[in-house]
Amino acid sequence: MKAKENRKNIIFFISLVLILFTADVIAQSEKNFDIIYSKELSTSQNSFNAQDNLGLKEKLSKIVSQKEYVLQIQGGHSVFQIKRHLDSESQNEALVKLSNSFGGTSGVFYLNRFEESCINQKEFAGENFKVKMDIKDWQITNKVKTINGYKCYLAKTTDVINNSKGEFKFPVTAWFCPELPNFFGPAGYFGLPGLILELDNSKIELKMTNIIVRKKVDLKDITKMNKGFLVSQKEFDSIVTKIALNRFKSFSLKN
Repeated sequence: MKAKENRKNIIFFISLVLILFTADVIAQSEKNFDIIYSKELSTSQNSFNAQDNLGLKEKLSKIVSQKEYVLQIQGGHSVFQIKRHLDSESQNEALVKLSNSFGGTSGVFYLNRFEESCINQKEFAGENFKVKMDIKDWQITNKVKTINGYKCYLAKTTDVINNSKGEFKFPVTAWFCPELPNFFGPAGYFGLPGLILELDNSKIELKMTNIIVRKKVDLKDITKMNKGFLVSQKEFDSIVTKIALNRFKSFSLKN
């Protein structure tokens, strides 16, 4: 029985490798893409108290759903950032800022496939940071589904978040398409043998709504990478925790 199951797995991965080889050859002729993503609160997320009297979840959900992100791919490079936000002027400024960062989408993400590196440039506490993102430890499954006509495979990993309250683990699922440029994905999620079209990190869901093939994509935002302190994700988490604790102590002393 085990031998039969192993043969099935071997056949599956051989088929996937063949698909990747064919897709990579095809992708060489059309390397430039704009991938548009919508953003919603995850249906699996539990970041809010069920008895939230202020209705924060509902308010945040409304603002988050009005956001649109773009992943621009040119050759072996990509930039991911917010594309637009509808009706932000009439909404609570604090909630708008929260909706920008909620789920790990704040700032601009620069990815270099040749160097297998990703930098998240963002501002925190009045300072600019360049946070080095590590490739996730993905587990590829044989589950398949079609997204807007593209055959996708399911991959899983876990996000580990450290803050002033401790360490937290969140399951992450991604649907990637081997027919499209591999290694790329939204926000800090990348490194799969195909383009990530849907992502759920237990806080938000990012879903591809449109793919635009272009003759040329202008990645001029890459020139801004020189701004900010270069730190690891662990170092950045430590900075955030330290500043949060200092602000809490300051607030406690005043009251």
